[in-house]
Amino acid sequence: ICDVLLKLGNAQNSAGTGRSWDPQNPSASQGPGNDPQAQSTFWKVVEVARNAGLPTQLGEAALGIAGNNVVAEHGGPDGVRLTAEALESLPDAERALRARLLTRLATGIVVLEFHQMMTGYATIEQVDAWSTEAIAMARRLQDREALAYTLHCRNAVIEDYRHREEHRENSTEVVALAASLRDLSLLADGLYSQIVGF
Repeated sequence: ICDVLLKLGNAQNSAGTGRSWDPQNPSASQGPGNDPQAQSTFWKVVEVARNAGLPTQLGEAALGIAGNNVVAEHGGPDGVRLTAEALESLPDAERALRARLLTRLATGIVVLEFHQMMTGYATIEQVDAWSTEAIAMARRLQDREALAYTLHCRNAVIEDYRHREEHRENSTEVVALAASLRDLSLLADGLYSQIVGF
């Protein structure tokens, strides 16, 4: 049942347009790439996965709750804590899901701290290390999809003038990877990231 619900939630997220940020609601969504129905669907997966001891499905649900837009943490603080929980539940072996969760934990913290929805969860050094390790893991695994995802998420972590060159290099690599994967959504993300990086 988890796999069916995960597919449903991902479809709902892809079709969703999101809602406006509501500072009174820590779990409010922001921007495209998220749908309120998807949140409900993914949290059902979380409940089942926790009870059944299914770490992979728990991790996939955490990514779904975070949403498709990497510069918006749709799950709020609960979503960040769930991502950390999912990471803890995974076996220690390197895998693409671990890289994705690691980088999404980093971006979620940065986004929520920016919106003053979460403070003190991790230091800047920890967030930077998680983001960097996620990319390195994806490279070691030679997983192009995970690499493109982690590079794109990395840009959300370093989006300031001090990292302009790294931001540009990451965006260029994301575009190349997306083209080779024929992933139009990721290609659009990479091209947009190139534009804002200049």
